[in-house]
Amino acid sequence: MTNNNARHPLTVRLAAIMLLTVCALQPGVYAQNTANGAGRDSSQAPSLQTDGVVILFSSLPGGLARGEALRVTWANLNDEDPDKRVIDPLRLSVKLFDANGHTIEQREAQAVGAGKFQSFDFKRDMINLPGEAGTGRLQIRCEVEIIGATKFPDLVLNQAFAPPPPPTLEIIANTGATQSAMRGHRTTICSPSGSCWAWIIYD
Repeated sequence: MTNNNARHPLTVRLAAIMLLTVCALQPGVYAQNTANGAGRDSSQAPSLQTDGVVILFSSLPGGLARGEALRVTWANLNDEDPDKRVIDPLRLSVKLFDANGHTIEQREAQAVGAGKFQSFDFKRDMINLPGEAGTGRLQIRCEVEIIGATKFPDLVLNQAFAPPPPPTLEIIANTGATQSAMRGHRTTICSPSGSCWAWIIYD
């Protein structure tokens, strides 16, 4: 795992704000309420609720060939002022699945602080699975789960809330150069109240 300072924080923060607009206007993006969580006033919850928020990013399937690695990078784009944060990430889990949905590998770590990012590399040559005949190409899917705290019991109903940008998933060659990126994902966010929303993005 690699930790570092986030690059171009203003640009990526603007991307987080724009995501709500994209969900409303772009035909390839869908938002849905996955549980019955209506009717609460989030302003009535001033205290921080530890482990109250679960954010799950699920990628579409992709392929990983011999000599390649999947690099998963997540950036904490929170405001440095704790009072301005809607979600305070605490820890995260990164899972890699095969085509049958079996877990290949899992990494866990504490979430980095505001303005920093962390990366996880999954090397194909370290995965003891045969893959496709001849090429060894392995079909994979990735999930990144972030567990955090919030002061809002119905998080998605709060006007200050915007769905966070997803982690970046890059296919890296042995040289360290990025060959391609895995695109398309589903973001599911569950509030302390049990209300869950999902954003599905195809790109």
